[in-house]
Amino acid sequence: MNQRRTDLAGWAWVSPWVVGFLAFMLLPLALSLYYSFTDYPVLEKPLWTGLDNYRRMLGDHGFLTSVARTGLYALIAIPLSAIIALVIAGLLQQKVRAEGFFQAAVFLPTLVPMGASAMIWLWMLNGQYGLFNRTLSVVGIKGPNWLAESGWIMGSLVLISLWGIGQMVIVFLAAMREVP
Repeated sequence: MNQRRTDLAGWAWVSPWVVGFLAFMLLPLALSLYYSFTDYPVLEKPLWTGLDNYRRMLGDHGFLTSVARTGLYALIAIPLSAIIALVIAGLLQQKVRAEGFFQAAVFLPTLVPMGASAMIWLWMLNGQYGLFNRTLSVVGIKGPNWLAESGWIMGSLVLISLWGIGQMVIVFLAAMREVP
């Protein structure tokens, strides 16, 4: 009887998480999987198509190009962000005055809402009026259209992804300080 009461109390404590997981993770995942095997005009019942959607997707040049570009982005952005985060964590490991300020400055960009971050980056990388091109024009260099020229898009996206490495820096810093 005592074990049953303990089990029931445990389930009561984790039930909000379990309900949230079922409602917001597992159910949408299962429905997405089901709908991927159907033709689903929103106002009508889904029509089962089997693997036709996947066959059509694998034959689509645009899809294959997107997968290749996403893979290239991941091959560049993930190692680069890990290396830079490790270097910054190593620098923050040093005992200096205002240590907390520097840690907060590194972590702060991760707290900026994504919409606000997007607007900041759109302003900085604007091809005509952006901060980067204005700075380059001071030195006499005509900057590119960072988000529209195909040679600069990948680099711009990788640069933008580095904006959120603060969490990784804090994790590396905690590991360096042997925080369990």
